Amino acid sequence: MSNHEDEIDTDSESIDDTTETNKIEKTFQVKVVAGTYDSTLCGWEFAISTQLDFDKMFDAKVDDEKDEHDDEKDDEKDDEQDEKTENKDTSEQDDKKDQDMDEDVEGSSSDEVEGVEFNELFAVRPHSGSVNRVTVFGQWMATGGYDENIVLYNVGKQKEEAVIHHMEGSITHLHLFEKFLFCSTTHGVVSIHEFSKHWEKIWQETAHKGGGCKHFAIHPSGRFMLTVGENDHKLKLWNLITGQLAYKINVGGGSMVVDAIHFSPSGDSYCVVSRDCFYVYDTESCVLIHSQTIKPQKQDEDDVVPAHLRVTCLKYLSEMLIVTGSDDKNLYVWNILEGKLIHVLHMHTNRVKDVDVMEIDVGEFILVSVDSDGGMALWRVSDEVALLEGFVDTGARLTSVALVKPSEVSKFVKQRYKLFKKKYNLEE
Repeated sequence: MSNHEDEIDTDSESIDDTTETNKIEKTFQVKVVAGTYDSTLCGWEFAISTQLDFDKMFDAKVDDEKDEHDDEKDDEKDDEQDEKTENKDTSEQDDKKDQDMDEDVEGSSSDEVEGVEFNELFAVRPHSGSVNRVTVFGQWMATGGYDENIVLYNVGKQKEEAVIHHMEGSITHLHLFEKFLFCSTTHGVVSIHEFSKHWEKIWQETAHKGGGCKHFAIHPSGRFMLTVGENDHKLKLWNLITGQLAYKINVGGGSMVVDAIHFSPSGDSYCVVSRDCFYVYDTESCVLIHSQTIKPQKQDEDDVVPAHLRVTCLKYLSEMLIVTGSDDKNLYVWNILEGKLIHVLHMHTNRVKDVDVMEIDVGEFILVSVDSDGGMALWRVSDEVALLEGFVDTGARLTSVALVKPSEVSKFVKQRYKLFKKKYNLEE
């Protein structure tokens, strides 16, 4: 298996520098795959176009900086008055902000969604039990099941390539990285398989005892891995060069239940998910950058929601944006640098089971989310807007989802970043 993104020639077929960079529209054919409780793996394809305007984005940033400067001057003049009224107005402003964000995306239904059509490509049964996880890298896809097996596919050929049997427990998490497949199980085992050796197991360790390895995250450099246990409340760092345990800590003093862990795209930060909260830490210093408790949102007046609901899934969009799914049927987009909620996405009719993300232009992302009622939603998200682009009722209880990133998307985004930096004299 090769690293498709590294193989992309960013110089060939490049966008002409003389071309207007603010309104380049590009359409991509994107595949999405999803696993189900009834052992089925399904695939769809849809077309998506970029819509970002460089000039509007840049002008907005300039306006924000100007407004911020003006606000600072006003604050210096009116600091005493602001301090008196701050506590009184805070709760009202927060309530209005949440209400405004709800109204921005509320009222969407599948009947209102036009322009994006999901075309079904295949439906197969790779496992004898539920498909617990699905992961994609380049044209390779791997599924892990309750039956303790892993099945590998070539997505381009839509062909099964290999099966890895008897993984010492049901699969809890999978990750494809370059030519390696990482896997964790309910028996606490973590293993690595290599493509060039016909997916032979090259490393295995019982990472957590007394329960399963619930989740893990691979640093973007590929040099180390974080794992979290189901019952031992431990976070462990593994050196993937030596295969040795580097250190371990008791999360939350040994009292915190960790459900998942994720690295940011650069690896400079990582996020720990625990029940209805998530915590973002600096990777080098382990200093807490941001913490957030999810507050359930009503989709309509008749909804009754409990005070606390689980974070069911989480993905980084960028270094500053994170999306979370919840038991309350919603997705939330957070700006962790500013510490605020920027979008609430309403569409699903049951808990959000999984979400995957792909950047299609500078700061413009598509999200695919699935729920346990069988709904699959396609979203277009940026710092400024969040739009529902498509929705399909698959008729199956979905467990996980993954986007198949076309190589031309990586190429296009790299070129756009290059032109964006050149246009606005930004440092590389």
